[in-house]
Amino acid sequence: MAKKMSVFDFEKRVWEIEGIRIFLRLSPRLMLDAYEFSNAANENWSVMEWINKRLKSFVRETPFMIIQGDGKEPRKNKKLKTVRESYNMEK
Repeated sequence: MAKKMSVFDFEKRVWEIEGIRIFLRLSPRLMLDAYEFSNAANENWSVMEWINKRLKSFVRETPFMIIQGDGKEPRKNKKLKTVRESYNMEK
């Protein structure tokens, strides 16, 4: 049986592993399959590539947002490296 984690813990785990902030439009206490990746996705992947190769299998049809450092949603063709670097500019 797959490990489970709360939505809150899932969002936190994605941040810790991927360096990307996501927000799922679900109750924070709802349980999801655990995000079990241990290494960040390739920095040259686009946001859409990351969604398709990693995130979609966990969130399926759940509405979600990816937020970059300026508080905006990145375009789907933006590189993960650029999104990750955007958080360093937060102040």
